[in-house]
Amino acid sequence: MENAKQRLKMLSLLFLLSLTGCAKYDSRSLPKMEGEEYTVDNIQVSKKILTEHEVREIFGRDSSTEFNKKGIQPVILNIKNKTDKKYIFKSDDIDLKMKNPDAVAKMLHKKTSLRVVGWSILGLFVWPCFIGAAIDGVSSKNYNKDLDKDMATKALYPHEIIKIRPNEKISKIIFVAKDNFVSKLNLRLVESLNKSQQVKFII
Repeated sequence: MENAKQRLKMLSLLFLLSLTGCAKYDSRSLPKMEGEEYTVDNIQVSKKILTEHEVREIFGRDSSTEFNKKGIQPVILNIKNKTDKKYIFKSDDIDLKMKNPDAVAKMLHKKTSLRVVGWSILGLFVWPCFIGAAIDGVSSKNYNKDLDKDMATKALYPHEIIKIRPNEKISKIIFVAKDNFVSKLNLRLVESLNKSQQVKFII
């Protein structure tokens, strides 16, 4: 009987370890998603409105559900500078009200405290759950940290200024409130050395 209890505890521990190991953020590169391209003065601009499937492919299986709840539409913006000049792109020059990517990332965070409390309550009945609580707390914290870093790399922030070098391409995700989203958007780029030289787009 005692051996059966020990085996049950060991099986419970192995099961818990397998569950807690799932809380690992898998960073994915932005896929090649380009809509219709618009070219002005050898600068190409395109946007891609992401589907729910594409959102899940980039940010994980729960992301599209959270975005729908909060009314958020992710859009990929691509800019190719095919000139020999440096251009400056300011996110404020897009006529969209963008969401702060840090706030969006927080929506996708693993709820560390709730998960640890849940495991700890189970630990009152099955002691290996206390180990699961500790491991899950650490792995969830690491998941959230990696997600924040990934979001900071991929997303476009309000008031952000980006310098686009000659023959360089940038791809950024913009998070927009669905009730503020329009199918066409205006943006502009300014030549670095000649501020009067601007390139404007409606895409």
